[in-house]
Amino acid sequence: MAESFDELFEVDIVSSLDENDHVAVITYSDNAKVILDWTRCEAGGKTHAMATIDSMRPERSTNLMAGLVSGFDMMKKVPGSNDDLQTLSLNLIV
Repeated sequence: MAESFDELFEVDIVSSLDENDHVAVITYSDNAKVILDWTRCEAGGKTHAMATIDSMRPERSTNLMAGLVSGFDMMKKVPGSNDDLQTLSLNLIV
């Protein structure tokens, strides 16, 4: 069982994705920032995603609105055609 958020995200989410999936990570504090742009979840991509998640540290505040807006903006950049969006399962984890 995961003991922290980064372990939960890595173990339960990133490790369950397959090579046809993509993952992106946005952090939010005073502002939101994309720390991992859409990354294909093949072996090297998963390793990179997990290292990026491990590098996350708590900051000062929690600007949830900036995080949500950035998350929805990232959904507009999902790799693939617009037709693919109807068949994808998109998750926004807050």
